[in-house]
Amino acid sequence: MSSTECILQQIIYQMTQGALPFILLLIGTSNSVGNLITFTSKQLRSNSCGFYILCMAIFELLTISFGLISRIADQYGSTLVNQSRMYCKIRSYFVLCFPTTATYLLLMAAIDRYISTFVSVRCRAFIQLKVAHRMAPLVIILCMVICSHTLIFFDHQPTCGPQLGPYGLFYSVFLIVIGGVLPNFLLVLFGFWTIRNVKASRRRVVALQYLQHKQKRDAQLVLMIFAQAIVSFLLNSTRMSCYSYHLLTTNRPNNSFQQTVDNFLVQFSIVLAYINYSESFYINTLMKSTTTSKSTTTTPIATSTITTSTTTSSSGTTSISITTSRTTSTASSVTTTSAAPTSTTSSAIIESATTSKTATTSTSTSTSTTTSRTTSATTVIPQWTMTGNMNVARKFHTASILTNGKVLVIGGYNGNSLNNTELYDPSTEIWTSIGNMNIAREHHTASILTNGILLIAGGEKDNDMYLNNAELFSLP
Repeated sequence: MSSTECILQQIIYQMTQGALPFILLLIGTSNSVGNLITFTSKQLRSNSCGFYILCMAIFELLTISFGLISRIADQYGSTLVNQSRMYCKIRSYFVLCFPTTATYLLLMAAIDRYISTFVSVRCRAFIQLKVAHRMAPLVIILCMVICSHTLIFFDHQPTCGPQLGPYGLFYSVFLIVIGGVLPNFLLVLFGFWTIRNVKASRRRVVALQYLQHKQKRDAQLVLMIFAQAIVSFLLNSTRMSCYSYHLLTTNRPNNSFQQTVDNFLVQFSIVLAYINYSESFYINTLMKSTTTSKSTTTTPIATSTITTSTTTSSSGTTSISITTSRTTSTASSVTTTSAAPTSTTSSAIIESATTSKTATTSTSTSTSTTTSRTTSATTVIPQWTMTGNMNVARKFHTASILTNGKVLVIGGYNGNSLNNTELYDPSTEIWTSIGNMNIAREHHTASILTNGILLIAGGEKDNDMYLNNAELFSLP
């Protein structure tokens, strides 16, 4: 036995009976739990793309938990898979169905982000949350149906596996095409198309406005999907290459070394498959950190000081010195999403100008007198003070100043589009809820007409559906 063969056998042992399956189980479970926690938040759960990823995380968890635990049991002496035909069929079905479903749910998320960059309102209507609630179960049912052939054609051969002959060839092609090449090719394709549409947003005003309204959340989702598509494509390409080589060399007479290489490639392709369903949360976290940005603003604060000094010497010389000092402080503040007071650091730049005037007179006075006067003027820094809170937190709303001095806030977004309105009275600092609009909306316009009626027009509703209707409201 050559040294290379010994090394390959040691690697095979680590991939089957060593620590690697347990490490993958730990990392994969943490990955799925992290995704479940992230995408069950209110903001992402109400987004169609986030809902697809949430469903994908559930099937990733099933893939890792069921697949790896049953694999570890087999490697450590369990013979149930080779003794029970029913267990053989059910295990083979779930091991194929769970990862296939997770892959196609990720593909649905990529298609969702691609459609979100369309200008057409009719096309963008397909990325509503209610559509995702229908499409996700449909994808799950479809994957369960197309994988059901394993319940019929898997049997003891003498170990659990696909029946030999035409079905064996069909199963191999199914794994390579349906389970690997097709979804990953489409993932990368839709990812590139999405990036292309985003870059073309300068020529597409509507798409540009959409990105401005939801720039942070959508940029993160697009980057997450695109990064997962690239990683999944690379892992599955390597895996399919290994598996294809295994299929091509199955019927050839092999020596001991060739059998070891073949076994190594099979086990390596299985490990790559589980890695592919254990990395999404970590990629999402990395992409989220790269899109987090901070903006810094600078506010000048000016302070000026004028100092006048008069000095009379014993020789009769009188000196008048006027010194003007100006201090400019720049306050740098970091903008955050919270309502907490902004922390400020100041740096001072001092400018000094001195003007001296000396007059000489002829006198015999032997005394010396010095008179100094300092005048200081400081610019008052404006301060923010808290006032009454609105009844409903919101963003993407409009605020209109009425003729009576009151402020009317209309619509907006708070997990869902809002249709309520609130009126602010500066004299009492109290917000009062008044009549609701007929249709909830965000990103709309509000215009006060010459007859005193308020016109609300356009906007979006419930996760990116554009509106073309308008409403009139008689001002209170």
